[in-house]
Parts: sequence; structure tokens; C-alpha cells
Amino acid sequence: MIYNERIKRAMTIMLRAHLCQFDTGGYPYVFHPSHPCGGANGR
Repeated sequence: MIYNERIKRAMTIMLRAHLCQFDTGGYPYVFHPSHPCGGANGR
């Protein structure tokens, strides 16, 4: 993943917005969208 100022700002907003939210498995909800994004190949 390419990190730049926009990505850092977006991640900060995301973390603050979903700080105390958890998915049905008990994992922090904020990490759920990153799983599909991590497999993206730029298409």
C-alpha cells in the first residue's frame, strides 16, 4: 500500500470514527474493510 498524507488522514478519521465498534467475531470493526483492500491488485 502506498502511504501519503491523504491516506494517513483517511486512516486517522477511520480510526476515530470506529474506535469502539466490533464485528460479530469480536474483532475491531475498523479492520474489516482493510481485509478486501489488502488483496486488491490495483485494478
